Amino acid sequence: MNKEADFLPYPMRFTPVLQPKVWGGKKLQTLNKSIGDTITGESWEVSAMPGFESTIDQGVYQGYKLNELWQQFGKQIGGNLYKNSDFPLLIKFLDAAENLSVQVHPNDQQAEQISVAQGKTEMWYVLQADSQARIYLGFQKEISKEKLQEILQQGNVVEHLRQYKPVAGDCFFVPAGTVHAIGGGVLLAEIQQNSDTTYRLYDWDRNGTAQNPRELHIEQGLQVFNPKSENAAKCSYDTTPNQLNPMVRSAYFATNYLKVQGEFQHQMSQTFCILMCTKSSGIMHYGSESLEFYAGDTFLLPAELKEFSIRATDAELLHISPVG
Repeated sequence: MNKEADFLPYPMRFTPVLQPKVWGGKKLQTLNKSIGDTITGESWEVSAMPGFESTIDQGVYQGYKLNELWQQFGKQIGGNLYKNSDFPLLIKFLDAAENLSVQVHPNDQQAEQISVAQGKTEMWYVLQADSQARIYLGFQKEISKEKLQEILQQGNVVEHLRQYKPVAGDCFFVPAGTVHAIGGGVLLAEIQQNSDTTYRLYDWDRNGTAQNPRELHIEQGLQVFNPKSENAAKCSYDTTPNQLNPMVRSAYFATNYLKVQGEFQHQMSQTFCILMCTKSSGIMHYGSESLEFYAGDTFLLPAELKEFSIRATDAELLHISPVG
C-alpha cells in the first residue's frame, strides 16, 4: 500500500471469518453465510484479532486486511477518537445450537496483569431464539469466591444464575467479570472489545471435538469474576423509525437500534461507525455512490466518509461506534 496515497473513504464490507465450534449450528446460513456442511458457531464480521483478521471484499481496498488499513489510515478511519493502538472492537454473529460454557472474561486491569491487551466487555442482540432457549447472566444474588468455588465443585452453578427466556429483539449488556452463558437455540449479534480471553467455569459435562472434556479455567475465573453482577442487565430501548435509538453505552462502545422505513440521513460523528443489517435489505448512499445491503451484511464506515443515507422499506440495523 502506498503510504503517501490519500485515503478514499467508503463503506467497507469484509469477508466473514467463520469459526467452527462444538456448540455451533447452521443458522448462520439465514444471514447469508456460506458455511456449507460445517457446524459453525461464529461469523467474525469485523476483526483485527491476530490470525483472524478481516479482509475487505469490495471497493478500492479490496484484499487488504483491516489491520493494514488501520495501521496506515487509523486517523482517517477513527477520526478524533483514534488512538495509536489496535483496532478497538470485535463484531460477530453467533449461532448457539447448544449451550455455550458458563464463562467469565477479565476487565482491562486484570487483562494487563496477565499480559493481555484488553479485557472483554460485550453486548448481545438476539436475532432469533427457539422456545426452549435461555440466557444466563450474572448471579441471582451476591456470591463470594468461596461460595462460587463450592458450587462449581458441586456442578450446580447454573442454578445460581439469573435466567432469561430470550426473544428476537432482546438486548443484553455483559460487563467484564459477569459470569454468563448463552443457551442453546439462540442466534445473536455480539459487539465486544477486541479480545478473546475467556475462562470456562462449567461446560455442561460434555466432550469437545476430540471426545475429551474441554479445558476449564477455574482458578483464573475465580480471580476475575464480579461477585455482584450489578451492571449486567437486559436492556430496554425505543424502536422509533429513522433515528438512532440508544441501546447500550459502555466505556468501550455505543450501540443504537435503527429501523429504516423510507429514508434515514446521518452525519458522521467524530469517529467511525459499524452498521450490521439484522433484517431485510436496503440501499446505502454515500457521496455520488450507492450500494445494496442485505441481512447479514456488516460495514465499517470511516470517519472521513462524513455522511450517508439509507433507503429501505423496513430494514433493521445496529449502529455501533467506539467510545473514547
